[in-house]
Amino acid sequence: MRRFMFFLMLGMGISPLMALADIQPMSGTWQGQVALLAHDDCPPQMAEQMPNAFAETGSYGPQQITFPDPFTPESLAGDFTWVRLAENHWRAAFQEVTETGVGPLVAGQSIDLFVRSETELEQLSRLQVTFPAAMAQMLGTSAPCMVSSRVDHRYVGP
Repeated sequence: MRRFMFFLMLGMGISPLMALADIQPMSGTWQGQVALLAHDDCPPQMAEQMPNAFAETGSYGPQQITFPDPFTPESLAGDFTWVRLAENHWRAAFQEVTETGVGPLVAGQSIDLFVRSETELEQLSRLQVTFPAAMAQMLGTSAPCMVSSRVDHRYVGP
């Protein structure tokens, strides 16, 4: 089957190496728009404030960004360790533990970055916050708070 695909690609004028190449985003001026997609099991006060917080801080830029060639996401988003999962798909995941007087507060985040074109990137984030039992009870929740968001990054010029 693999040999058939190779010859099919050659017959269509597609180099097998080209088919596996990542898109190289353009370096230059970019801006982004953040959107809250969902939140589940978050403390009521936190849930009430989320839409306004995302609306107030929901964008960045314009900002000058120079991408390495070949592309890696480090120059776009934070001091994370990115792993290439597939063609044009990268992931960073991290966890932060904060000790409180009633136990550890654990925040874990996973970020998927998709290179859609030379001028368009999509970032999907999932944040999970687990409160210490005593804090969760005070805040009126028992499950971890889950927040999903999206950032649409767009190239706006040189």
